[in-house]
Amino acid sequence: MTVSAHIWYVRRGELVRGPYPRGLVMRYIILGRIVAEDELSTDGLTWLPLLQLPELMPPVMRGDSDERLVAARRWENERRPRTVENADGTDVERRQGADEVPAPALRHEDLSLQVARRRRLQRSAAAVALLLLMAFGAAVLLHPHSTPPSDSDCLLPPQPGANWNHCAMDGRFLAGSDLSGAHMNSMSLNGADMSAARLAGADLSFSNLSRADLRKADLRGARLVGASLRNADLAGARLDRADLSYADLRGAMLLGTELAQVRLDSAIWIDGRMCAPGSLGECRVGAESKK
Repeated sequence: MTVSAHIWYVRRGELVRGPYPRGLVMRYIILGRIVAEDELSTDGLTWLPLLQLPELMPPVMRGDSDERLVAARRWENERRPRTVENADGTDVERRQGADEVPAPALRHEDLSLQVARRRRLQRSAAAVALLLLMAFGAAVLLHPHSTPPSDSDCLLPPQPGANWNHCAMDGRFLAGSDLSGAHMNSMSLNGADMSAARLAGADLSFSNLSRADLRKADLRGARLVGASLRNADLAGARLDRADLSYADLRGAMLLGTELAQVRLDSAIWIDGRMCAPGSLGECRVGAESKK
């Protein structure tokens, strides 16, 4: 996800706002309308919490001076544009310049709560880092031969457990390959031939599998969270217990596909419906799809 992108979406829980210009996002961060727990995306598919996007954080938020933050917020409030209210009670800001996009405003939090929240998050982050370090040390002591996956190697031949994270393999011929448990997160496999491939337990989260040939592929227990499967051929594939939460299945072919215990939380179904949270084994129509 390119941090320098001009347009951003903001997600808080199940509520998605945007698109916002990058400058307005930074302004909303100063004003407290976008907080650390909010998630941001440039395409509505890949989401990251604000804490993992430090480049979006205004310089005044990076220091420890609360006085500077107060002054910056006061200045932003003083230049705040005129707002009008929607029927649902949200604000819509309107500027005279052509580079600003009218957008619903997120709720403003009290400055003292924001400062306290920021301090708590800093302490929590340090505590979590320490716990992770201790857990990793214990794991190494207990399992000296167990190491986390190394950096991805896109030149590796297909094999069980291969680390292909972020690799580009559009149109690649992988028919019948054994990639069980492979690390294939955020890959580009557009139009790839993966028919009859063994992908049980593989992690294909956020990968582009549009138009891929996955006929009779074994995807049991695979992780495909946020993956694009648009117009993919999954006829006869095994997807038992796979996780397709937030996946895009528009136009996918599912003739004879095994979907037992498949997670489809908030996935986009083959006909464009949004599956309701908690959908398991079938796409249950959510409230948004019924509107």
